[in-house]
Amino acid sequence: MELNIEIETEKTKWWINRAPSIFVSRTGKEDVCVYKRSAWGRRQPDGKLYRCVKRFAAESGETLRDYEAALPQITNNWLKQVGFLDVKITTGPVSHLVHN
Repeated sequence: MELNIEIETEKTKWWINRAPSIFVSRTGKEDVCVYKRSAWGRRQPDGKLYRCVKRFAAESGETLRDYEAALPQITNNWLKQVGFLDVKITTGPVSHLVHN
C-alpha cells in the first residue's frame, strides 16, 4: 500500500511516503520515509526535489535511518495516528498536525 502526505511549514515543505522497502534485507516489507524539500534528492509528484531525513520500518516503527532532524511533531505516535505505521505505540507526545 503506497501512502503519501505533504506538510508545509513557514520554512519548508515535507513529504512523507510509505512504500516497499529499498533495502534488500527487508524484501516484502514497507518503509515510511520522511522527506524534506531540498536542492537535490528524489523528485516528488509536485515536481520539486526532496531528500530523505528519516526512514522507519512500517511494521514496527523502528528507526532504520536518521540522517537529520525532522519536524518534532513527526513522532511514531503521529505516524501511527495517520496510518503510516502498523504497530500500537503508546509513548511520546501527541501531535497537533492534522491529516487531510
